[in-house]
Amino acid sequence: GEEEKENDDDDDGPAVDRGEVFEMPMDQLLGAADGVASKPMTYDAAKAFFDARSTKTGLEGHTVLSSQWAAYVAGVVLVLFREHGVKFTRNKTVKSNKKAHDTLCAYVESDVPEGAGVASSAALEVATARALLSIAGVTLSPRELSLACQKAENVVVGSPCGVMDQMTVALGVKDELLKISCRPAEFLGTAKLPSACAVVGVDSGEKHSNKERTGPWSAGTDGRARPNLNLHTGSDYACVRVSAFMARRMLQKTYNVGAPPSEVPGAKMRDLSLDDDVDVGLLDDDLSAKPLEYLTEIPPHVWDSPAFAERLPPAGCFMEGKIFLSHFADGHGDEPHTKVHPDGRYDIAGAGAHPVYEHHRCRVFAKLALAARAIESASASSASASGGGFGFDASAAQEETDETLALMGELMYQSHAAYSRLGLGSDATDTIVRACKNVGPNRGVFGAKITGGGRGGVVRRGRRRGGRGDDAGRTRVGEDEEPARERRDEPRRRERRGHASA
Repeated sequence: GEEEKENDDDDDGPAVDRGEVFEMPMDQLLGAADGVASKPMTYDAAKAFFDARSTKTGLEGHTVLSSQWAAYVAGVVLVLFREHGVKFTRNKTVKSNKKAHDTLCAYVESDVPEGAGVASSAALEVATARALLSIAGVTLSPRELSLACQKAENVVVGSPCGVMDQMTVALGVKDELLKISCRPAEFLGTAKLPSACAVVGVDSGEKHSNKERTGPWSAGTDGRARPNLNLHTGSDYACVRVSAFMARRMLQKTYNVGAPPSEVPGAKMRDLSLDDDVDVGLLDDDLSAKPLEYLTEIPPHVWDSPAFAERLPPAGCFMEGKIFLSHFADGHGDEPHTKVHPDGRYDIAGAGAHPVYEHHRCRVFAKLALAARAIESASASSASASGGGFGFDASAAQEETDETLALMGELMYQSHAAYSRLGLGSDATDTIVRACKNVGPNRGVFGAKITGGGRGGVVRRGRRRGGRGDDAGRTRVGEDEEPARERRDEPRRRERRGHASA
């Protein structure tokens, strides 16, 4: 799970093993079974309990191994109990007539790469929830299950993740795209990938990093400067998330969905970056418009308009948290999962733009996938009707499919570049993406992008399945990947197992 962020095998020493066994009394977690003698843990208390179980040095220099990983299991138990009334209680114990919680024992073994941006934590949470629900004889919809698992990760583990990973684990179908509207969490079905298309995960060997850095910029191994968005604010992902919520909060003062930008009054919010005393004002009443709830409600052409641009600080300009809080004392709207740090510096417009464009890219990508399948279907029908002879132009159909896949790949490259602009890229993943570009669509690789929360992990690349260029693409990129995979493989063998009981 994501707890491996703390146990990176960095240059300054080997990875520290976590404790493989975790135990705690059920009454401590869920309160007394009679509901009287003691109450279940609050989420804050549960988070503090597991935070205190990080790897540390004990008496006489002995290392006390981390059991924070168990928060992903115990957190699901607690959320199901508190939010859905899922109980693990026998009517009587062997020695008395009092109710008692059942003992739960879970053995965890996984081959899902950890800290790689492929939803290992969500996989553990969903597997735990499904097992617990089966034991308790309780049924939840996949959406309810996903939201419960997300809540466990948010409030017990303390990771400010969205719900996409959990919904993908709960609802994903092989070789199909999962259509989700995160407004807030709606499953819209699946879309099959073109039969000519395969998606391959390439392990960069670089784990996600949560470490603080000491300045606003750092130099990567390639000599390029990268923004450190997480100064005083926690992880890079959390900082970008905070910045996006700050953008939404500011725009809620100056923009209504459906109102043309040129007709929407409001202050020039970019002036806030100068710490001026600006009256942000309120919108005029407009019955044809509605208050902004999600950044993805803003079309890209509206975001790009000159009138709209004045509503936020310029992209790439950092606003200090204390300036934002002086104008928005009620916060940014993502409490308690994240918070605006007074001394933090936030690229509000840059982070706010990402969900606007990424939402558009995903919609176009799904439509292109549908178009590619339609081309394949029409080609198959034409070939069947003509017997593959006169009237069937296989090369034209191939060319049209290749062009569609190339457009899909361009969207992947755009998404990767957007992550890098936010400071969520990494040298290792950038190297793999560049290798994919060098191979190119003519030799079977049409696109690539980083996955997950960025700063390392896995690169997802699209390639043509079988036929022309497939082996060339696999071999060429594989040569660049192998050293990273070897570096990472050995420590993983001892990180995959855990045993939890309560």
